[in-house]
Amino acid sequence: MAERVEIFGFMRFSVVLSSATTEGWKATKGHSLAENATNILAPKRIESRLRLAQAMPIASLARQSDGDFTLYVLISALLDDASKRLMARMTSEHAFVRVVEVDPSENLRDVAAKLTSVNRPIITFRLDDDDAVGPHFIADLRSIGIAGNEERVLSSPNGVYMAREGRHLTFQRVRYPNNAFGLAFFSREGATIMHQGNHARISESEMRLLAREDAWIRSLHADSDSDTRLRSGLENWTVPPETAADRLPDYRYLDFAAVSRDLAPFTWKHRVGPFVKRWRGRITRLLNRRTGLKAAQ
Repeated sequence: MAERVEIFGFMRFSVVLSSATTEGWKATKGHSLAENATNILAPKRIESRLRLAQAMPIASLARQSDGDFTLYVLISALLDDASKRLMARMTSEHAFVRVVEVDPSENLRDVAAKLTSVNRPIITFRLDDDDAVGPHFIADLRSIGIAGNEERVLSSPNGVYMAREGRHLTFQRVRYPNNAFGLAFFSREGATIMHQGNHARISESEMRLLAREDAWIRSLHADSDSDTRLRSGLENWTVPPETAADRLPDYRYLDFAAVSRDLAPFTWKHRVGPFVKRWRGRITRLLNRRTGLKAAQ
């Protein structure tokens, strides 16, 4: 009889950490804990993010062909009581959901380790609160959690980017091996995906890859800290939300119209931002170079 492998997922939902004031996300680095808490836990933002979480990751995990897994939804201990009650309601609606409060002083690696402390092999995955995975995601992870893949990152590199443009949604198929949309880790020694550090720095050569197409959908929107856009040079297609599933049959159950309403579109300010940052960096480097040359003379 094959050895049982436990599967655990982690979804951060507006977690406020003291460590984020000095490292990590662009939106929180350099700001005080109080400032970050005010911005991240703003009621309107929480309402929108909760709708996205229910419509994307939770809805997609509820449709898994293999339902034998647990999702830990990590929320901030500073979240208001009314929002905590709404989050807790998900545990009664979905048997796979467990809501866990995280104190600002805690470390997510330690939290993950405590939650997955079992005496058997484990697969752990991470999923953002505005993305979705395909219906065979858990089954695929279980199929690759086999001897020879221990202590390896498991990835489905083929997925879809989704962005709102006016009243329409634009989609683009991309290949992104070290993504954060269901990236997983198979371990017999208790390590989790949270112990693997920055996902963008994980080498593809260290991974075990799953070949499934359209394995995930990533939401691109102005409220995302990543500032990621559609990739240039790749084919994309734009459709009304009501027909979005026509080319994505594995996601027919998603309410793309509802999702679209909570995707903040990119404006000219967001487009100018990266351009200004690039030129500011170039000018700074040029001035520093000139200053260094003068000092050497």
